[in-house]
Amino acid sequence: MSFSLSGQSLASTDRASSAMTNSNTSSAATKANLRSTAAISSKMAATSKLKDELSSGSAAVEAELAVLNGCMEATMAAIQSKTAPLAAVAEYHTKRATRPATERLCDPVKHDLEVMTSTLKESVRLLESALSAQQSEAMRLQVKKDALDADIADKANGLAIDTATRDVTVLSRPSLGETRPFTAPPAAAPMRPLPGGLHRVGMGVLHAPYNPIMWQSSSKTIADEARKVCSVSKRLRETSEQLIRKRQAAELEVYTDLVRDYQSSIANIKLVMRQTQDQVAACEGEMGAIDTEVTACQAAYQERQDAIAVAADRLGLRSTRPARELVQDPAQRALANELAELKSAARLIEGSASKLMADKDRLNSMVTVLNDTIELKNQFLVVELEGEPTMKVLAELCATSVASLPPTAAFHSSFARPVTALPAHRLSLSRVYATR
Repeated sequence: MSFSLSGQSLASTDRASSAMTNSNTSSAATKANLRSTAAISSKMAATSKLKDELSSGSAAVEAELAVLNGCMEATMAAIQSKTAPLAAVAEYHTKRATRPATERLCDPVKHDLEVMTSTLKESVRLLESALSAQQSEAMRLQVKKDALDADIADKANGLAIDTATRDVTVLSRPSLGETRPFTAPPAAAPMRPLPGGLHRVGMGVLHAPYNPIMWQSSSKTIADEARKVCSVSKRLRETSEQLIRKRQAAELEVYTDLVRDYQSSIANIKLVMRQTQDQVAACEGEMGAIDTEVTACQAAYQERQDAIAVAADRLGLRSTRPARELVQDPAQRALANELAELKSAARLIEGSASKLMADKDRLNSMVTVLNDTIELKNQFLVVELEGEPTMKVLAELCATSVASLPPTAAFHSSFARPVTALPAHRLSLSRVYATR
């Protein structure tokens, strides 16, 4: 009885302790479950926040990549727009090389064509450099977007696993034979081509973060790098747009000079042709006046010849006087003087007619030279007029850049200056020594 009572007391004590233990462990398990569930929920909230930030960064990178692709297309279009002007300028330059030898001048149009060629080639070189930089930035943006998308996918997988983990309860636990969810590395994302036919290696995390701070800073670093690349890409786009506008302004300035000098060249050729034609008409009028004067000289010469015949007949008739009457009287001397004066006048008229004929021949040769000059200028004018297609192509190139012309272009000095405007110290030394 004594031993049984002791055993009952001990059993009652152990039973009370077991009940207390069961109650305490149940309460502790409930609190631990609440703490773990709260921790999972907090981690899910942080993951969701980071995922939203990464999604915003990915959208920003994608938008910047789309805008950069548009800028690349604009740059490529600007490069391609220089092909036709370069070919047109080269063709016009070749046509101007077919001018007659006397018309091959180093005129302002030739200088403007050379400047336009160098300007267009410089534009192509700078735009190609900008396009290369844009392609590099597009590749960097695509790489950063892949990193963001990979991190977003990891965050989404983590959220799915944490959600499934939080939803696991006593009632929803798996039965025997079933496996619980476990963390597994995400499947590799499919590779997408990069601009310019480039390829890349699939993005992946080399190692898992060791603590929550590294986990968060890793995603923050990816987002910050993406923002930096977007900022660089934006500055590159702005620089490229400014470059296109500046090159358009430079081309427009050269085109303005070329149009001015081209029109001046055509106007000068037409002026020279008009003045030469006026000079030809004046020479032909003078030749007609010479012909009239030569006809008058011939008539006067014939009159003097008739008068000489009359004077000779009169002298001959007086020579038939009787011998006692053949004296050198004043009448005889007057007739002799008349005959001499008539012969002198005839010689003077004949010499004047000869001079007039020589003047006519000289004017005729001058008219031939002037007509040849008109023909040469006409050939030059034909070559210049063949430059109209080139001017149209250049006008189409510069049509959209009128507003980009800098204000200083209005005060751009002309390349053509009269020779008399050159100072004395700029004359050639060989010419100075040759004329001393």
